[in-house]
Amino acid sequence: MKSFNVNYNDVTEMIDVNYAFQITKELAGFEFRLAGTEAENKAADWIVEQMEKVGLKNVTKEGFPVDAWNFHRASVEILNPDNENLKMDAVTMIPMEGTAEEGIEGEVVYVGYGTKKEYEGKDVKDKIVLMETSAFTSYWYQVVFNQAEARGAKGIILTVYGVGPGTYKDDLLTIQDLEGECSIPAAMISKGNGEKLIGLLKEKSIKANIKINASVDRDATGHFVYGLIPGRRKDKYLLLNGHYDAYWQGFQDNAASLGCELAIAKAVMESGYEPECTWIIISNGAEEFGTINSYFDWMVGAMAIAEHHPEWVANCMLFNNFELSGLSQNKKMKFACSESYMKYLDKIMNDEIKLPKEQFPEGHIIKPLFTGSDHFVLSLAGAPSLLYDPASIELEDNPDQFLHYYHTSYDNEKTAEMNFFENNCKIECALCMIFDKLPMSPFDFSKDIEGVMSGIVGSEYIESIYPNYTKFCSKMEEYRVNTENLYNKIGEVIDAVKETVDLDTNEETMSEIYDMAWNENVKLLQINKEMCERLYKVDGFHEHMVAHKQAYEYVDGIERALADLRKNKAEDGVDALLGVGHNYLVEEFDEYVYKMALKPFLAEEYPRNWAEGRIMPHSDMYDVLKSIIDKRELKTSDYALEIVQLEKFLNFQKDVLCDSLNEELELFGKINRDIKLVNVDSVIERISEVLKK
Repeated sequence: MKSFNVNYNDVTEMIDVNYAFQITKELAGFEFRLAGTEAENKAADWIVEQMEKVGLKNVTKEGFPVDAWNFHRASVEILNPDNENLKMDAVTMIPMEGTAEEGIEGEVVYVGYGTKKEYEGKDVKDKIVLMETSAFTSYWYQVVFNQAEARGAKGIILTVYGVGPGTYKDDLLTIQDLEGECSIPAAMISKGNGEKLIGLLKEKSIKANIKINASVDRDATGHFVYGLIPGRRKDKYLLLNGHYDAYWQGFQDNAASLGCELAIAKAVMESGYEPECTWIIISNGAEEFGTINSYFDWMVGAMAIAEHHPEWVANCMLFNNFELSGLSQNKKMKFACSESYMKYLDKIMNDEIKLPKEQFPEGHIIKPLFTGSDHFVLSLAGAPSLLYDPASIELEDNPDQFLHYYHTSYDNEKTAEMNFFENNCKIECALCMIFDKLPMSPFDFSKDIEGVMSGIVGSEYIESIYPNYTKFCSKMEEYRVNTENLYNKIGEVIDAVKETVDLDTNEETMSEIYDMAWNENVKLLQINKEMCERLYKVDGFHEHMVAHKQAYEYVDGIERALADLRKNKAEDGVDALLGVGHNYLVEEFDEYVYKMALKPFLAEEYPRNWAEGRIMPHSDMYDVLKSIIDKRELKTSDYALEIVQLEKFLNFQKDVLCDSLNEELELFGKINRDIKLVNVDSVIERISEVLKK
């Protein structure tokens, strides 16, 4: 039957990479299409037109509130005493506001990498500081900017060094997300101009004028656009998504996603393929930025999708997130995936997808989810998610690595790798079709508890402080057995359905089997949703974790520090505690910087962000740690007061840890009960009846 028995190669061969490239190129023409801006609104209207031209049904543009960052231009002018002024192009960090029209003028003081040590012996009050930064190897922008604020600087000039964004060529400008608050203007200049300015400062004292034309509209509207390919079932969804907002042209990040999505949609519809799921092709703004003065200010567009359409999330076979679709820079094809889907995705990649050897000689690799892309928000909402993730952190090994020109004007059509662009469209199309025809979601829920059990099960220390330890370990083991059995039964259903399809079973019977399987699968999706909503939290570096992990790290670090101090020492244990949360800042920065970094975790949670409700309690330990560090430097051995203070923090974090473990205990107990209500056996029995005929 055409609707159930189809070779995906018949569809993928119809993909038109030239069409994908043209769509990408035209979208890239809407430069600086950041959420809520005029360029973003025009881009959204253009996407509506393209979706309608392809033939998608019910094409819709939906709005949601954002803070729109409008950047126009910026400059740094070096005011030499000999009147040979030097004017440099510049940008600023999103979402920083601009200066007055005349700019700000002041003496320039070089402060290296921007730590407090670099300020020693330097008076920067009411002056402009010059610092070197890297998005991947130095402290994040908000941290070093707040240090400049703390020392009374009136402005900041920054440049780049080493590897990472903006280092690809000497003339590149790069914009990154501040992820916080800063009250003084900051201008980013190119690597080449930065080296020139540092050289000038070695010769003489100089002044500079910073001018920035940028503003934030706190009452703007961002958008996402979507259209449908109707499936046999109207209430079962397969979502294809990519963000369209970008700095400069953003060809790879992320116009190419739309090119890939629409090329797939076009091929699917022109082939006559009849999907089982209703496919929803989505393109959204506000991935790069959407909310001012928040540590969690991106992925606002994905949050809007999940909030506006909970029915998509609740009935989703797969949320396939497209990023950097025309880029291949690794020997392995890399995916990030919901933990519960990793096992089956690996099976698909091994058994069904043929990767181009010339591009991926070492095959594929599948990693767990990470923050930084829209798949994460949808996964936490309960939609099993997948992301092709070509970016590599091995920057030194590849001078042409994308991350060297990430968020720069060099992300343009010249970066397109046409052979791979075509192959990736085909691979993504095949994956969508394979998941489309699965009768049940291939959940391996046992993967989700690996992080729960790590460091807890078998720990004598946890056993000594957690009253429900024995019950917890027993419940984890019960969960492990139940979920492994469930995964095997789902596999039986999937294999048996393939067998019935191969036997050319009539469409009416196949529809009955699929509907029966989906009725049980809705229960699985509800289990997954509850798991994602209740188990996963966000740590101090906006990475996801199981709920108790952060408290466990605090408890472990404090205990080790106390063991040191009770011996009148401040050695490895104290260093371990300095590595917990944002405590590392105590050694390198002023108190103001530490307080600003901790603000999102101690104050009221910022509105309109995807981390709301997921932030675990942190402890403000600046005073006690600063006291320990000062005494260590003075070789003082009396830590009695610090011990008392640390014991208070320890008791607080112990309570957080035990409360978190109790919540997990309750969650997994409920899931154990809910799994028993999923009647996969009835589906297996019905398929067996069909196969016997």
